[in-house]
Amino acid sequence: MAHITIRNIGPIKEVDIDLNKVNVFMGAQSSGKSTIAKIICHCQWVEKKCFPTVGLIPNITDFYNRMIEFYRLDGYFNVDSSIIYQGDYVTIKYNHKDQSGSIEKNTKTNYQFPIITYIPSERNIVSAIPNLKKYNETNDAILYFMYDWFSARENIKEMSLEKVIQNDIKYTYSNDKDYIVDNGKKILVLNASSGIQSLTPLMLVLKNNLEMVYKKDRPLSYEQMIVKDGALRNLQAFSAGASSLNYDDFASQMKSLSIETPANLSNIAEQYEKYKEQIQTTFNYHLSKIFLEEPEQNLFPETQIKLVYWLGELLKNGQRNHQLTLTTHSPYILFSLNNCMMGGLVENKIPKGKRNEFESSASWIDPKKVSIYEIVDGKLRCIQDEDGIIEDNYLNQAYKANSAEYLSLLNYYDDEE
Repeated sequence: MAHITIRNIGPIKEVDIDLNKVNVFMGAQSSGKSTIAKIICHCQWVEKKCFPTVGLIPNITDFYNRMIEFYRLDGYFNVDSSIIYQGDYVTIKYNHKDQSGSIEKNTKTNYQFPIITYIPSERNIVSAIPNLKKYNETNDAILYFMYDWFSARENIKEMSLEKVIQNDIKYTYSNDKDYIVDNGKKILVLNASSGIQSLTPLMLVLKNNLEMVYKKDRPLSYEQMIVKDGALRNLQAFSAGASSLNYDDFASQMKSLSIETPANLSNIAEQYEKYKEQIQTTFNYHLSKIFLEEPEQNLFPETQIKLVYWLGELLKNGQRNHQLTLTTHSPYILFSLNNCMMGGLVENKIPKGKRNEFESSASWIDPKKVSIYEIVDGKLRCIQDEDGIIEDNYLNQAYKANSAEYLSLLNYYDDEE
């Protein structure tokens, strides 16, 4: 997994953490949750661009300019701001004082090519604004989420929302319009409630980018086709015993695609089909990295809980090592995630016939794969105990703070009695 260090950017004073399969950042408004998620996402997007199947290596100035434009971070950087990202494929170092730094490939090359999706809190823009395809005034995360939405509704023309909303509600797409069918009544998503407008694009894009994209080959650019065809031609030539080609060059090319070649040519011929498949799959997506801002947006508490369970099940399906970075300030998101981790902790102690009695069972996860942080005064504090479960006292804080005033008021109510 990757490591990220962020210093003095926006409200963030210092972040220095290993990234996990699931990363959760919570805190008050303007505490820096999204700032962290945006910087991590940008670093991993640049890492992806450096991989040979894309082959676009930006310089450090492009790294910064693209980040502040795409994620609207202009004005967040100070003279002492810095970023260090140590990923599977590249290491990125950036110092804002003189806008210096570097983007260097690591010696480690076992990189899994990801589809990276940033889902902003403003996601209901795709549901609430008519004629959205005419909107192209910006080049940022919101615009790119629109592209994800367009792709998702083309791939998923019909989808039930009942796993998250108890009612038998279904999304349908026809004639370039989005509809919700509720108990046989069909209305435009444009005219639906704010909760439906937030939930519908969220569920469709998650379903598409965690599952549907893997049911077909990734479309390649002309440049990517050249790299792929070149590797396949060289493989075929070596397997047929060609001696005029440079084996060291071929081995280097394969290594750049995270494919280790044998020490001698005869093994290439013997394992031709295996290497052929590896070259082809290198150009496909291997996993999804999802960055999700405030999933609770406009949603009833029970819906928030069911959404976490549904998303957790999606993350587990397909045996891919999907990753999730989530920002929230909802205790219900934390409550439900805690259930998923507790289930992962005690799963082996629960009889198989009893496991399905728990609503969270399909989304149980090993707590060691989850990191949950609270942002306090620009720094991160892990709120998990030694087993990875959220600390009991933390979960009770919000309730205690609210109930204390209620109990004080209740004293006067008792007096009146």
